[in-house]
Amino acid sequence: MMFGSPNSLRVVTFQLATDPAAETIGSRWTGTPTQATFRFSFGSATAAVNVPDVWTSFCELYLQSQLAARDKLQALCLGGQRRFTLTNVKGIIVCQWSREHIFAVRKSELVSSIETLVDRFLEDMPETLREAFVQLGASMIRNDPMFAPLNELEGAR
Repeated sequence: MMFGSPNSLRVVTFQLATDPAAETIGSRWTGTPTQATFRFSFGSATAAVNVPDVWTSFCELYLQSQLAARDKLQALCLGGQRRFTLTNVKGIIVCQWSREHIFAVRKSELVSSIETLVDRFLEDMPETLREAFVQLGASMIRNDPMFAPLNELEGAR
């Protein structure tokens, strides 16, 4: 479902959710890989992505929200795979799932939706697991070329 040509896209609302709910996944976390479905809603269109490891996926999403907020994100990956190609133009992010599925969303809405979902995931999680989440995120920043812009920001401090 394309909302116009890439040059004349209509901005639609964006929402990100999981099934089961993120807070349910986080509160029941046992440390073993857990599967979930992530739902990316662009207005009335929804793309569902099944991932086998929600822990890594939530880390990926959180780090990508930081890159998006700094206009440094070029693709949204989930479960270690590229899901959307992104282009940021004056606070609007154009998300391309395929040649036929291109959506424009507000950058602030995309970043906020991702951060809210991650917060819900971590909300009822024991402190030690939250610390492990942060450590995994730090490891991903150091080892994945996609997150190199965050390394550059850290080095600039």
